[in-house]
Amino acid sequence: PDDPESPVGPITMANAEQVAAAALRDERSPAQRNHDAFSALLGQVLESGMLGNTHRGLPIQVIVTTSLHELEAQAGIAQTTSGTLLPIQDVINMAASAGASQYLAVFGDHTSVPLYLGRSKRIASLGQRLASFASPGGKMCSAPGCNQPASRVQMHHAAKDWADGGLTDIDQLVPAC
Repeated sequence: PDDPESPVGPITMANAEQVAAAALRDERSPAQRNHDAFSALLGQVLESGMLGNTHRGLPIQVIVTTSLHELEAQAGIAQTTSGTLLPIQDVINMAASAGASQYLAVFGDHTSVPLYLGRSKRIASLGQRLASFASPGGKMCSAPGCNQPASRVQMHHAAKDWADGGLTDIDQLVPAC
């Protein structure tokens, strides 16, 4: 990958002599070549969209929680909704990558995303799911003894079930299996 003279493009368009010359210049170990090939393959598959666009109604993306201080300092650790710890610099690099769509939840003042839907909608909205991930208690399933991350469970009406007149309001919803 560091060879500016290495041929690029589809294999059907490759010049056999150029490929052979590039292979002779390649100083990577077999393990590093395998790693680079696998990484390129995964990148192509992810960018192609062939794996789908949603997971449990959420866009497929990394959702992290961190403090404003760590984000501004560009140092520290962020936590994903499944509990993985990521260095802030990696989070910033992922967010800056081409084609990434970001959501930023800042608590203090409200935004224009409706979080109180009352009886107008039964299922939690994308905005409610994302806000829940960042709220206290919103990272894990609320069922006693369950340790499933909120990204792997559904949002449920906590105070009163929907069938009994419950509201689809952010303060009435909890992640649960």
